[in-house]
Amino acid sequence: VILFFFAGLAIVLEKFMLRIPQENRGLALFLLLFFLSGAYTFSIYTKWVGMLDTYWLLISLLFFVFLEHRRLRWLIPLLYVLALMIHFSALVFFITLFSIVLLYRISIAAEKRERRTFLLVFSISIAITIVAFWWLLMNESQTLCSIEEFHTKLSEHGTDYYFYHDYSFFRIWGGESFIPDTLNDMKPSLAKFCYLFYYQVKLNYALYLANTHMGIISTIGGILILLPILGFFFSFHWHALRRKGNLLRRFCAFLMIVQFPFVFVLGLLFATGVDMTRYLTHGFLVAFICVLTVLYYEDEMRLLFFARLQTFAHSLPLKLYFFAYATITLLPS
Repeated sequence: VILFFFAGLAIVLEKFMLRIPQENRGLALFLLLFFLSGAYTFSIYTKWVGMLDTYWLLISLLFFVFLEHRRLRWLIPLLYVLALMIHFSALVFFITLFSIVLLYRISIAAEKRERRTFLLVFSISIAITIVAFWWLLMNESQTLCSIEEFHTKLSEHGTDYYFYHDYSFFRIWGGESFIPDTLNDMKPSLAKFCYLFYYQVKLNYALYLANTHMGIISTIGGILILLPILGFFFSFHWHALRRKGNLLRRFCAFLMIVQFPFVFVLGLLFATGVDMTRYLTHGFLVAFICVLTVLYYEDEMRLLFFARLQTFAHSLPLKLYFFAYATITLLPS
């Protein structure tokens, strides 16, 4: 599955490179080396082969393929639902990416017909996502079998790794439930969702206090590694945000700026105890894809980006930073 994804990604990135003027292709290649290497884009998918998150990569690849074809665009709402069915957190990771990119395409569309098409696709996608999220919220706790039966089914499929599924499906960590039994008996509702939110945060900080060393390294170390390139990206979007006219385009620039900080804050709530690297990866991958999307579609912004990158492209600090970024991996044990 992961090899299939990288084959598709290679085709998409080739299309990106061919869009770049010849004089900037060296810088574009250097940028893609950042994109493909390092700890915070694809490292977790190749180091932890078999993650459910990998399907988000395939869905995202299909999203950008569908985006460029007039008839296939109408299938994009289906991709929203598929992403949501992988995990609820798709709302803040990849569904956020799809929504920002669709709004961005509306903002730069030259023809009214194309603008209306993207607006309709976006509206249908959001409406279907709201309905699907509410349906899943109301039904996600209704398991079809007991934990013992589920373990038996997993064994029949050749695995004795139960830990992740016990946590994800049955709210069990280390052999014990981390939510009160009374909450399990509650009917699915928004109130139950809020309680689960609270106990999820509580579990995170219990795990963090049990191993603060790992939590500090993966959180502080990760953000320090990413800050330089994120700062460059944010300054790029800030230029678009400050331009007069096209309010929707400016709003998209704002969304591209706040997207990563929002994911980072959620990571502080849910992931500092064990999973911060995954949150940083999803947040940074979306931020990087947003930049590549702008470079693909906007000639003026592309010239600005590469002009800024050219000023220090051959400097020693950038080379040292790239070496550090491309070789350091901070993963939970």
